[in-house]
Amino acid sequence: MSRSTTALRCIVVLGIGLAFCSSSAMASVRLLDTNINWTTIGSNVQFHLRFDNPGAVPTQPVAGSLTPQSFGAFLPNSGPPRSFDVPVIMPFSFFDVFLEIPLAQLPQNPPNVVPIGGAGDPCPQGDHWDGNVDVIWNGLGGQGEVLYHEGEIKVCPGAGCSLIHVATGCAGLATWSITGLCSGFSAQLMNEDQVTPAPNPLPPAWSGWVCVTALTGTPVPSTCCFAIRFVCAGQVSTVNLCATTCNCIPTGPGPLLGTVEWATLTGTSTVRFHMRWDNPSLTQATSPISGAMHSQPFGVFQPVYGTIGVFEVPPIAPDSFFDVFFEVPMSELPPSQQPVSGKRGDDAKGTDDEPGPCAPGDHWNGNVDIVWTGAAGGGQVNKHFGELKVCPGVGASLIHIPALVCPSGTGNPWSIMGLCPGFGATLVEEDMTTPSPNPVPPGWTGYIRVTAALGTAIPDTCCFKVTFFCDGVPGVIDMCAITCDCGPAPVNPDLGTVEWSTLIGTSTVRFHMRWDNPSLTQATSPISGAMHSQPFGVFQPVYGTIGVFEVPPIAPDSFFDVFFEVPMSELPPSQQPVSGKRGDDAKGTDDEPGPCAPGDHWNGNVDIVWTGAAGGGQVNKHFGELKVCPGVGASLIHIPALVCPSGTGNPWSIMGLCPGFGATLVEEDMTTPSPNPVPPGWTGYIRVTAALGTAIPDTCCFKVTFFCDGVPGVIDMCAITCDCGPSGIDLGTGAFEFGIRGVVPNPTGGPAAIDFVLSLAERARLEIFDVAGHRVRTLADDRFGVGAHTAMWDGLDARGNTATPGVYFVRLVSGERTTSYKFVLRRLPGR
Repeated sequence: MSRSTTALRCIVVLGIGLAFCSSSAMASVRLLDTNINWTTIGSNVQFHLRFDNPGAVPTQPVAGSLTPQSFGAFLPNSGPPRSFDVPVIMPFSFFDVFLEIPLAQLPQNPPNVVPIGGAGDPCPQGDHWDGNVDVIWNGLGGQGEVLYHEGEIKVCPGAGCSLIHVATGCAGLATWSITGLCSGFSAQLMNEDQVTPAPNPLPPAWSGWVCVTALTGTPVPSTCCFAIRFVCAGQVSTVNLCATTCNCIPTGPGPLLGTVEWATLTGTSTVRFHMRWDNPSLTQATSPISGAMHSQPFGVFQPVYGTIGVFEVPPIAPDSFFDVFFEVPMSELPPSQQPVSGKRGDDAKGTDDEPGPCAPGDHWNGNVDIVWTGAAGGGQVNKHFGELKVCPGVGASLIHIPALVCPSGTGNPWSIMGLCPGFGATLVEEDMTTPSPNPVPPGWTGYIRVTAALGTAIPDTCCFKVTFFCDGVPGVIDMCAITCDCGPAPVNPDLGTVEWSTLIGTSTVRFHMRWDNPSLTQATSPISGAMHSQPFGVFQPVYGTIGVFEVPPIAPDSFFDVFFEVPMSELPPSQQPVSGKRGDDAKGTDDEPGPCAPGDHWNGNVDIVWTGAAGGGQVNKHFGELKVCPGVGASLIHIPALVCPSGTGNPWSIMGLCPGFGATLVEEDMTTPSPNPVPPGWTGYIRVTAALGTAIPDTCCFKVTFFCDGVPGVIDMCAITCDCGPSGIDLGTGAFEFGIRGVVPNPTGGPAAIDFVLSLAERARLEIFDVAGHRVRTLADDRFGVGAHTAMWDGLDARGNTATPGVYFVRLVSGERTTSYKFVLRRLPGR
């Protein structure tokens, strides 16, 4: 067996005549976090690092640095590093490093809040620098790094939280735990408000407070050192905190905040705020507290606007209370949200027959935020309050809620609780009518809408709660609705006739509205409004104002006419029809007359809006008129580009066509059938025909409806037949060759026009078959004259049921001749 040998190396220390030897494998220096501490000496902080040698051979030297950080976890270095050197350390020995840094060159101490006792002083403030150090070293003796976090706090047994501020620099979520607490001590992380417990995990870059308490009877002085462990993306950072008890003199309970209310002093613009503080104990006086009341705008999750006042509540005797009052000019508060009240009359006073609305309220509708601290702890209360008047059976009263200040990106759920019998409430959008979604989107604004059923007692008050949630945290608005007598319910007139025509021999258009009173017993309330012009079509912008109007009270079962006369030059250009004709010019000859005389009707739209005591309204009237020659092609009227933001197209339908008349949409070439739906921004024509033999003169009024995101826009059209003279057709030319000319539109999603031609005056039958050969409907079975004819199919079978979408054939039979035509039926809108 061979014996191993170890080479020795000797070091001579000159000047003192000492030498020591070690093996070639030298020990590494060590720095335990328990060997890092610091104390304040005057205006300097002395840091003490004890490096040791746990081995049996000497260490080799190292060099290092100490860099301070703010108190917390995962925080960056702050300030320049302080260097040091560690020489050779003998076996089982140590070497002390001392560094002094001026307090002014270190990160500031975190805020520290220590409660006071019931009638005494707080614990004396400590002089410890609360922060972190980052110690790094390297050299022949090895390398290493130690992060050490240490803070100190004083705590009053039985006197609520002592708080020290802490921050994290974790870019993601950070979990946390507290270990090593001593008997009688407790600790918890709190959010910045010092009241809400911190979540676990913490959000990115969280900051807040460590709350430390000690039970009544915990020895004084005694120290409990414990650890707060943070984990960020797998990395661990431990903050060490030592809590030392001190004698704060026994404390009484903190007072309870009971009443919080305010009212406007009669005849002034001054608001008096009132808080009542109660003593919950029957045997012990409360500890004194101090605090402040702040104002906020009406709503929830609103920022502080200003300070209403600061207050001190002295010790309150057992089973007693203490009132605090502030009087503040309305001008120093956030603007009050004034309700929009349901009403019947036009002014505050009204008349015997038509009383006015409820007297306007003078309540300041806003929020207060109350915060306080005391020996037994602190607290915070938010009070959001609004008041409005409501007329039973008369619409709604509303109060506006400004934008919700909540960082949630997922919306804010809401609820309304505590409504009284006969009262109703909900949230509506800025238009005051559209119900709001639940949850409402981030940054939502709108109204609280309140109603009272007819017959609800007067006066009566219903106080209820409207609660919004921001990331699970509730914000509650207390609302009180007060009924008042508004007199008989108002009745607005109904808009009946809307029409216009060109005055004979002029270029002036006379517009006519007839307003009707729907009541047989009560006069209507007056209304005011305006009539605006728009280009012909649907979903068109306003071009200009035709005129404004006032409709006075209308007697029962009566009406009131409004007229405007406007030069054609002040209206949007009229869409002039292209009329079917036989001649080549406007006059023609005796043998070949011209087309129908051109119409002088202004083809355009009007938009009418009005307001009154019983609410407002809006009506759009789109109207066009054209002449049509029976049996002679088609007459057409142009539709400008549809102004609709929908990117999916606009479905359309044509309803109400009269027997013998046909209509469809065609493209700009005046012949190609338009698809259904038409694409966004579509332009084209309404194409109208009248079958040969249709009475002259005859008028057919029908409706062309387009849909924009489900909202209908309706054009009222009137086609008027006129005598275009003999056809001049030479039957030998083949112009009236027997057959089906087409189905328009094809595919069809609604009524379809089937154009067919007969070369002889005879009986003909027109039938619809499905793809399996089953007869679906007989459209015509009658005697027809020579020439072109149009039949309409509404998409229904012989029993009146909606036909199934698919492929169909239309068959024309006359004598021994027969022909068929294929077309496609799509699903009918709304069916």
